[in-house]
Amino acid sequence: AAEGRPRDGDALLATDAEREALRRNAFASLEKTIADRERLRQASERIEDLAEASARHWDDPYTQNQRLRKAFRAGRKERERDAAAAEDLGNRLSLGIDLVPATEEDARRAALVDFGPADESSDRALAKPLFEGAGLSRRPEASTRRDNLASELMTNTRAAQDPFLKARELRPPRLPGVKRKRAASAEADSPPKEAQPQETSVSGGLVHYDSD
Repeated sequence: AAEGRPRDGDALLATDAEREALRRNAFASLEKTIADRERLRQASERIEDLAEASARHWDDPYTQNQRLRKAFRAGRKERERDAAAAEDLGNRLSLGIDLVPATEEDARRAALVDFGPADESSDRALAKPLFEGAGLSRRPEASTRRDNLASELMTNTRAAQDPFLKARELRPPRLPGVKRKRAASAEADSPPKEAQPQETSVSGGLVHYDSD
């Protein structure tokens, strides 16, 4: 065990494999150092470019601020208009969800949707009555007959109860100048028994006045 351990003053000789490994490790560390330096140089150039661009943009803060506010106002109007349209659509369709703004992908997918022609045969079938019979065809005729009968009854009833029609039927024709003479001759010629019913029937209607 003591023979395998190096002692003070002993010189250690490396083997060929150990020497090759040390050589490779040296080149690897050198290559890594070169790559790191290249990345550092590129990063430094990028940082300098960004700093120059920032300084150039903010050289006039008032103009830059005005441009940013104008862009924000334009975007705010568009957002408010889109929000109002989405709210109106949700109210009309009774949607309980929040509608997000449309994207180009949504427009592309919507363009791919193809709606076929509507099938009208089902609508015609639903429009037909469930039971077809003679009763349905006779219903308008029966309704017309009932209306005609009601109109005829109303006409007959008014003709029977209208006092103006009765007075017009019972009133004798009159001529100017001979009215009283005709009435007097009629009273003289007519028997007493027939005069009483005539006066009664006339009094039952409207009272008419003699005109000159």
